Amino acid sequence: GFLKDLTVFSLILRAALDRGWITARQLSDALKAGAAGEADGFGDFLLSRGWIDADRALRLRAESGSGPRAGRFILLRELGRGGMGAVHEGWDPKLRRRVAVKILSDALADDEDVARFRHEAETAASIRHPGIVRIHEIGREGARPFIVMDLLDGGTLAGKKFPPRRAAETLAA
Repeated sequence: GFLKDLTVFSLILRAALDRGWITARQLSDALKAGAAGEADGFGDFLLSRGWIDADRALRLRAESGSGPRAGRFILLRELGRGGMGAVHEGWDPKLRRRVAVKILSDALADDEDVARFRHEAETAASIRHPGIVRIHEIGREGARPFIVMDLLDGGTLAGKKFPPRRAAETLAA
């Protein structure tokens, strides 16, 4: 409830202060705002006031364990959306690492779509290649299946066109 949220909020603010991300004055102001019921998303709260940057806000959200989840994985932000669903940057609190979490779209919830999604995960998990991400886990959050995989730095391939020869050379590498 509210008291638990306020306690976690206080601990996260203290961690930000100890790391030198915020000042003692900002800590005091944030606690007052939190006590007034304005604190929803600890890192986002600090980000909205310009006290920390987006990367630090995500790190605080991950460490606090707050926010939406897929199984044990905390969903930090959406990275992209495609025909099968959305890919999120996630945090694995058990192994303390960033991961990618692909969640099947609500619109694709029939048995055939779920089977295709699972087959995608099983196929990728069976391949060892530097051009294929490693699959760490598959699971369900309610009725929605998800795949947890390596998170790669860099941009999305959406909208990029590769000449067929270059694409084939890249896959053959």
